[in-house]
Amino acid sequence: MTTTSSVEAWAEAYRQAWEEADAEAVKALFAEGSSYRSNIFEDPHIGRDGIEAYWAGVTETQSDIVVLMGRPFVDGSRAAVEFWTTMRVDDADTTLTGCLLLTFDDEGLCTDLREYWHFTSGILQPPASWGSLGREFSVQAPPDRRQGGSAGTRHASAPRRSPPETPSG
Repeated sequence: MTTTSSVEAWAEAYRQAWEEADAEAVKALFAEGSSYRSNIFEDPHIGRDGIEAYWAGVTETQSDIVVLMGRPFVDGSRAAVEFWTTMRVDDADTTLTGCLLLTFDDEGLCTDLREYWHFTSGILQPPASWGSLGREFSVQAPPDRRQGGSAGTRHASAPRRSPPETPSG
């Protein structure tokens, strides 16, 4: 059965795999024969191996990745969860925000993912209402991305967590 807590655990594993650019860890979150549509106008990546190959390629140019996941909305086996990601892509600061539309099987593996996203240059902060949790927290930016020697803290509405010590990608 798909529950809010099971989707939160899945989203946390997805977040961690993205920050570590770990395509094998992403692959483990999906059922055999699953579909991953990263762009609604393109064909989906099919099956665990197709998803792993997509993730290995797409994260190749990403570094200093910090991902925030919002609180999921769950309806039966389907869920939606926002994400807010800051990173360097080809050595340029980038903010990528979006929403994952997910369908899960009885084992808690994703069988279908559709991703809608927007990106812009620079490192942007989420608005106070982002993530649908209604509570504030802070995440420290990696030292090289702090502005003007200040604390470099980002605020968003999502569970408190620390960024990775050594982002890969």
